[in-house]
Amino acid sequence: MRLKKDPKKHLRRFEKQEILDAFKMLGNEYRMNVLLALKRYPNITLEQINDHVGGDFKNIHVHVKKLSIAGLVNKKYKGNHVQHTLSEYGKVAVDCFHRFEKDPY
Repeated sequence: MRLKKDPKKHLRRFEKQEILDAFKMLGNEYRMNVLLALKRYPNITLEQINDHVGGDFKNIHVHVKKLSIAGLVNKKYKGNHVQHTLSEYGKVAVDCFHRFEKDPY
């Protein structure tokens, strides 16, 4: 999945299909919990994500990989560890999730 650069703002933007794919990634409880953990604890490793989210390590690994492919999670390689952070789109997704949690009335 390649992101297009906006020549005016120097930002990478999703195409329509990539936006739909990113929304599909949010339809899973484990993936949403991973995003919430990354919002609370930025720059954590896969092992730390697994500690916060729980479940099978291989399962969490697959979900984080899908979130990374969808452009919601960034990976930063540091020695033998990989640090994970929310991308700008990931931050927007978590903020939207929190808005849906609030009572609009």
